[in-house]
Amino acid sequence: MPFQYFKQHRKEKAVRKHLGKFQTELNEDQKKAIMCSLFHLANGDGEYHDKEHEFIVQTSELLGYALPSSGRKMAAEFMQMDKSEFFDQLNTLNEAQKDWFLITTYGMIHSDNKALEEEFNILKVYFGYMNVSMEHFERVIQESDVFES
Repeated sequence: MPFQYFKQHRKEKAVRKHLGKFQTELNEDQKKAIMCSLFHLANGDGEYHDKEHEFIVQTSELLGYALPSSGRKMAAEFMQMDKSEFFDQLNTLNEAQKDWFLITTYGMIHSDNKALEEEFNILKVYFGYMNVSMEHFERVIQESDVFES
């Protein structure tokens, strides 16, 4: 399971405190934009792996976002989302939600056990619209320390 990459340790309480109940504060459009971003990341290398699909399903359950019943319908829904609306929604995330998004996108990229340059390039585009620097991304990942080494 993709979220098994997250490890339990002494920093967990601090991470949970910062992130809080981020998902209860997300509106449906924000959830859709997050799910859409994960879908695009999963397909960034031209392949959609089973582990990436599992990660998307688990994230949708965490967010309380109902995925379409088939992969084809899911692809159609996420491909139809207007890019400006997509980026506008990602940009409305508050600080804790953005940090959760950073950690989650990192998990998505690593869910198939091969993080590729194409996927990081997609992240750079997302982060550009969200006013998030790669330095901030790296700091959040390092400080959260939630991934197995």
